[in-house]
Amino acid sequence: MELYYRTEGEPGKPSLLILHGLYGMSDNWVSLARRYAASFHVILPDLRNHGLSPHHPVHTYEVMVQDIEALIHKLQLDDFNLMGHSMGGKVAMLVALRNPEKVRRLIIADIGPGPTPGANLHRNIGQALLSINPLRFTSRTEIGKALLETIGNPAITQLMLKNIAKDDTGRFHWKPNLTAILNHLDNIAGAIRLEGFYTNPALLLKGESSDYVKEEDIDVMLQHFILLREETIPQAGHWLHADNPEAFFKISYQFFM
Repeated sequence: MELYYRTEGEPGKPSLLILHGLYGMSDNWVSLARRYAASFHVILPDLRNHGLSPHHPVHTYEVMVQDIEALIHKLQLDDFNLMGHSMGGKVAMLVALRNPEKVRRLIIADIGPGPTPGANLHRNIGQALLSINPLRFTSRTEIGKALLETIGNPAITQLMLKNIAKDDTGRFHWKPNLTAILNHLDNIAGAIRLEGFYTNPALLLKGESSDYVKEEDIDVMLQHFILLREETIPQAGHWLHADNPEAFFKISYQFFM
């Protein structure tokens, strides 16, 4: 599958590939990407069934990794930095282990290889989005109010509203393929199998108030990511790059430099 992607920064600079999480998209990372662009050529793909990338009924880690490897081949990335959050973090782990000679440095943002503790939350979010028909509304504000009543969390509601788009006739619709995502949520929230070794520097960033990374996850990761170290983003939950973008940027930028 040929993914949609956007870029920030000059092509001649070292490359930084950023993979978003479930219900996210490249647009969520643009503000940070513009700051990374001072030193990097930043590549922001929309993973399949998200953002502006094509929809497909299959949504597993195997095919998501294949999509990213196809993008790496297309862009001829032979020595690049890689960062992934949540679902994108699991994809990043697998890509790095399958292509260790190409990935210069790796950041895994608030996710481990084990089962995702927030599986029920993500299922509830997907069902909440699917339960709201955007065609019935005339403004994003109205959709936001309806979504807030269903989700109940203002911060998550604002993030999910980025998934709303207008067609050529001005009608609202959801960008993600919610049906495919919900059909594969057990796979998305399930454990991934790590194989091989990644011997370049790797950094695990955790949100201070997040429970997505367990001690057993770290034990497994250390067996495959030999130089892995950990840092905690203060005043942040699972969406750590949105909760505390300043701390997230400072730590991640210094690591990639």
